Amino acid sequence: MKKMTDFRDYEGSGWPDQKWLAPYFLTSIGRRKAFGIGNNHWCVTAEGVDGTEGLQLDRRIDVNLHIIGKPDLGVLLLHDRVSAADGHAYYSIGNPKMLRSLVEAKQNSRMPMGLFISYEQALKAVMEFIQTNGALPKCIEWIASADLPEGSFPEPEVTLRD
Repeated sequence: MKKMTDFRDYEGSGWPDQKWLAPYFLTSIGRRKAFGIGNNHWCVTAEGVDGTEGLQLDRRIDVNLHIIGKPDLGVLLLHDRVSAADGHAYYSIGNPKMLRSLVEAKQNSRMPMGLFISYEQALKAVMEFIQTNGALPKCIEWIASADLPEGSFPEPEVTLRD
């Protein structure tokens, strides 16, 4: 299995440890640095899980944990298993009653407020993902993408200019 990271100043092979990641989740300065300026979407990836590392792309199983943060709200996690046989996508769920309330993200996109969890919970889930080699973390609640209300992720609004 190949481990890859795209998170702030850690880009490339391998996964960061908790000591390196913690300040981005547990301090206001770290949250602003990782999620408040420019990019707010990061990812840790496991390529070739379940013994599929040497297989072609269409037969390999990859797992991504997308980490999308808003300094004043929290973190949305997306556990995305990419596989021709058994792919799935699960979102972290914070407040199910807020799934129809949308919040502005970067690049004019809107996301359900109910999918955001606390930074502390998110750090625990990211570390569990790392420690279990890409398994869906059990320390938080998840909702399958198929179970989200229709329109949960509306298309970004496009502004036409003359």
